[in-house]
Amino acid sequence: MQTISSINSQLQKQIIHKSFEIYRLCKRFDLENIFNKNFWSTSVMALCIQTPFLKSRIFNFVDVLPALKTEKQLQEHLEAYFFDYKNFASQFLKSSLKLAFQNSFSSKFISNFIQHSSRAMGRTFIAGADLDEVLPILKGMRENNLAFTLDLLGEATLTEKEAQENLEKHIQVVQELDKRIQNWSSSQLLDFAGKDQNFSIPKINLSVKLSSLYSQINLANFEQVKEILKDRLRPLLREAKNKNAFLNIDMEDCEMKDLTLTVFTSILEEPEFIDFKNIGIVIQAYLRSSKSDLLGLVEWCKANNRSVQVRLVKGAYWDYEVIKAKQNGWEIPVFTSKESTDYNYEKLSRILLQNWQYTRPAFGSHNIRSIAHAITLAQALEVPKEVLEFQMLYGMANPLKESLVSLGFRCRDYVPMGELIPGMAYFVRRLMENTSNQSFLTLQNFAKASPKVLLKPPKLRNQSVDFLKFSNSKETFSNFPPADFTKEVQRKSCQDALQAVEKSISQDLEIPIIINGKKIKTERFLNSLNPCQPSQVVARACMASVEHAEEALKCAEAFKKEWASCPIEERAQILLKAADILETRRFEFCAWESLEVAKPWKEADGDIAEAIDFCRYYALEALKLVKGKQLLKVPGEDNQYLYRPKGVGVVIAPWNFPLAIPLGMVVAGLVMGNPIVFKPAEQSTMIGYLLYESLIKAGCPKEALHFLPGSGEEIGPTLVESNKTAFVAFTGSAEVGLSILESANKKTASMKTVKKVISEMGGKNALIVDEDADLDDAIKGVIYSSFGFQGQKCSAL
Repeated sequence: MQTISSINSQLQKQIIHKSFEIYRLCKRFDLENIFNKNFWSTSVMALCIQTPFLKSRIFNFVDVLPALKTEKQLQEHLEAYFFDYKNFASQFLKSSLKLAFQNSFSSKFISNFIQHSSRAMGRTFIAGADLDEVLPILKGMRENNLAFTLDLLGEATLTEKEAQENLEKHIQVVQELDKRIQNWSSSQLLDFAGKDQNFSIPKINLSVKLSSLYSQINLANFEQVKEILKDRLRPLLREAKNKNAFLNIDMEDCEMKDLTLTVFTSILEEPEFIDFKNIGIVIQAYLRSSKSDLLGLVEWCKANNRSVQVRLVKGAYWDYEVIKAKQNGWEIPVFTSKESTDYNYEKLSRILLQNWQYTRPAFGSHNIRSIAHAITLAQALEVPKEVLEFQMLYGMANPLKESLVSLGFRCRDYVPMGELIPGMAYFVRRLMENTSNQSFLTLQNFAKASPKVLLKPPKLRNQSVDFLKFSNSKETFSNFPPADFTKEVQRKSCQDALQAVEKSISQDLEIPIIINGKKIKTERFLNSLNPCQPSQVVARACMASVEHAEEALKCAEAFKKEWASCPIEERAQILLKAADILETRRFEFCAWESLEVAKPWKEADGDIAEAIDFCRYYALEALKLVKGKQLLKVPGEDNQYLYRPKGVGVVIAPWNFPLAIPLGMVVAGLVMGNPIVFKPAEQSTMIGYLLYESLIKAGCPKEALHFLPGSGEEIGPTLVESNKTAFVAFTGSAEVGLSILESANKKTASMKTVKKVISEMGGKNALIVDEDADLDDAIKGVIYSSFGFQGQKCSAL
C-alpha cells in the first residue's frame, strides 16, 4: 500500500485529471435553455450575481411573495423593495408597472405571472407538499440510479404540540414509505456498500433536525435539553430500526452543533441502539471546529467499535453565522473565505477516508474539484469504491449527478418535502448559498470561469482576517460580548459561580446602609427572597429611615463642589475600572441575579454585559462632552456650549434589570461630577450592594456615593422633595414615576433650583404584525417579549 507521503507528489495531477474528466461529462448541460424547468430560478440567480445591490431585496421579496394575496399588496411590495433606486431602469420599470397595474387585465396578468414564477422557483428545490406528490419523483430518481434522503420542511417548532406532531410526521413517513416501496427492485449500485453485499443500504432514507422535535431548546440548560431530545428521538430510532430505514441526523446552525453531536453519540451508547448501523450525522467544513469535531467522532467510533455514516458538507448558514457573531462580538465560527472552506473540506475528506471503516463517507458537494479530490484520494488509500457516496441537493447540479452515476458512483439527492410557504426559508437559503460570488456553481455557470480557475487546489487564507474580537479600547467603544452558552466552559463557569454563591448565602448576609463610607446597622430589616424558592432568604438589608435619607443628602451636598472639581479624566477612569471589576466577577454577578430576581443565565449575563457597557460608554462620552462645543461665531464674542455638574442626584432603581439600569443611572451622574444617593429596589438589595461595592473598589470616593436600602414609600418622598436634590433618575411603574414628577416640581420657598427628573416608566406595548410577516418569527417575538425577563421588561408586549 502506498503511504500518504508517497502519493502527495502525484495526487494533485490525478485530482486535476479526474476533475477535467467529470467537468467534460457535465458540459452538455445548457443552463441558458429557456425550456429548462430551472429557467426562472436560474434567471433569478443570474440577476442576483450580476446586480449584487439587488440580491438581498430579491430574496426578501421572494420570501414574502407567497403571503401576498392581492394585486394591491403585490404592487406595494414591488415599490417598497425595488423602486427607490435613482437610475433610468428603475424609474422606467416603476412607471411601466404603475401603468400596468391601473389596467385590471394587465394587473391580473402580472400578479399571476409573478406568483406562478415564484412557486415554480420554489418547486425547483422543494419536491412536493406530501408523499403523494413526492413519491413518483423518488421512484423516477431511482429508475435513473439516484437514491434519496427525504427532508421534512417546517423547521420552526414553537410549541410542544408542534414538536409532537413533527415527531409523529417523521414516524408516519417511515411507515408509509415502508408500505409503498415494497415493489421497488434492488439496485447493486444503490443498495449495497460492498461487492459481496456485506452491508446493505436501506431504500428508505430520512433526514431529521433535532430542533423540530423540541420547542424549548435552551443551550444554557444543556444536560436537561439533551435528555429530552433523546426521549423524543427514541421512538423514531425504533421505527427506523424496525422498518429497516436509514436515519440521518442533520446539522443546523453552529449553536446546535455540540448538542447534536452529544445527543447522537449518547443515544447510540444505549443498549437498545448499540447495534443500529443505519444512522448518520453531518459535519460542516465551514466551521473552524470541524476538524476536532470529526476527530472526536472518529475516536468515539473506535472506542465503541461503531460504524456510522458521516455526511461531509460545506455548510448552509454562512451569512447567519457571520452576522450573529459580529452582532455579539464573538469570534466568527466559520471560515470567512470560500477557498478556506474548500481547503478544510479536503483535509476533512482525508480524515474520513483514512477511517472509512468507522466513518462511512458521504460527500455532500456540488464542487467538481472537491468531488474529484475525494475520488482520487479514496483510490490512493484503497478505499472500496462501493463505500463512497455523493450527496447533492434536489433540483441542482443534475449533470454532475448523471456524470457520477455514469462513472459507477452511488449518488443521493437531498429531497425537501413540505408546503411552499413554510419551505420558503429553505428556498431562500439555497438561493443565497448558490448566488455567493465565490460558490463553484456561480463561478462555473454565471461568471464563466475557466476550468483551470475552477479546478485549482484551494488554499487556506490568512486566518487572522477571519476573526472579529471584542476590543476593550480606552478610546473607542464596542459592546461587551454576551456569554456564549453553547460553549461548555461558559456553562460550567456559570454553574460553578451559582454553587459558590448558594453556599455563601447559607450564612446570614446583612446588607448595611452606607453613608459617607460608614456602615450603619438597624433593627429593622428587609428580606430579599429567592422568587423561585420564596422560603430562601438571599440577604437581609437594613432599612433606611427618613433621618438616614436626610443625612445622606446632607453629606452628598457637602461634597458636591469637591467632586465637581475632580478632573474628568479621574472620574472617567473610575468607571473604566468598575467595568473591569464587573467583567472579572461576571459569573458571580450572574449567579446573584439568578438567585435574587430569578434571572435565567442568558438574561442575567445580558444584564451584566449591559452594565459593563454603561461604564465604558459613559466614561468615553463624558470625556467628549466636557470639552463642550463652539457655537455662533460673532466678532468680539467667544460663544461655547459647556456641560457642568448639576448637583446632588437621587437614583431610584428597579428590580427587573437590577444591575444595568441602576448602574447606568448612577455612573452617568457620577462621571459628570454629581454626588449620588442610591436607593436600590427592595427586591434586589444584594445586587444593589454589589453595585455600590464595585464602584467604591474602582476608586469612587465614599463621599460621592451613598447607599440607602429601604422602602420606597417611606424614604422616597424625602429623597425626591428635598431642596438638596438637583435631579432624580427613576425607572419603574408609571404610577410612581408620575408621582415623582409631580412632587419634584412643586415650588417651595426653599427651592434653590428646578429639579430635573429622568423617568423611564412601564407601559403596555403593541406589536404590529404586517400582512407579509413570517408568522413563526412573529409568534416567537410575541412569546419572548411577553414572558422573557420575568415579564418585566420595560418594553414588554
